[in-house]
Amino acid sequence: MMRPAYLLTTGFVLALCSCTVEHDREYSTKTEHQKIARDKSEMTRAEFTIAAGELTVSGGTNELMEGDFTYGDPSFQPQIRYHNSSFRSLLELEQRPNKTSSGNVESKWNVHLNEEVPMDVKVKIGAGESRLDLGKLNLRSVEVEVGAGQVKLDLRGTPKHDYDVKVRGGVGEASIWVPKEARVTADAAGGIGDIEVHGFQKTDGHYENNAAKDAQVRIHLDVKGGIGSIRLYSE
Repeated sequence: MMRPAYLLTTGFVLALCSCTVEHDREYSTKTEHQKIARDKSEMTRAEFTIAAGELTVSGGTNELMEGDFTYGDPSFQPQIRYHNSSFRSLLELEQRPNKTSSGNVESKWNVHLNEEVPMDVKVKIGAGESRLDLGKLNLRSVEVEVGAGQVKLDLRGTPKHDYDVKVRGGVGEASIWVPKEARVTADAAGGIGDIEVHGFQKTDGHYENNAAKDAQVRIHLDVKGGIGSIRLYSE
């Protein structure tokens, strides 16, 4: 049974991106450094839910997670929850501003994840920009959902095993880079926007990259956009 090992919460439970901003009060910008120590869990699921702002996720820490979180309005302070067992752990980072959030609504997350622990990464951002440099992580799966804004997903690296990637975009642009060291198959469909590929060729209704001849790892992309564009790169 999973048990809570870490909790930092501000208790807001409104739906994602449901806030309305009233500029009648000002708050100074605050930056907090938070971290979760690596434990004996054999794999981790990291979930990011951010209503609005800028999100950067990459590797580069010996902890399980550490990051800097900058915000103005106190209701944009992230909630961080961690549940673990000897086998699997769940890391949740969540931001749900008040419906009447006001004043300085700046929100920036810069998060680093451990590169050795096998990891599932899920990102849900209502509005804003996300830069996800995940290629150095030991990935098991990736899910990204963006309501409005831009997502840049960089998977370039040396993957250790097969994994699936699902990206759903609303109004905006999704750019995805994949490693040539893996065989990548992409099913991509846009709404009103266009699909642009570099280093891929279309075969039987899907895209395949020009992978190295000795590539053993396989990555499957499932990408769908709304009103916007999709760009795939394998170069």
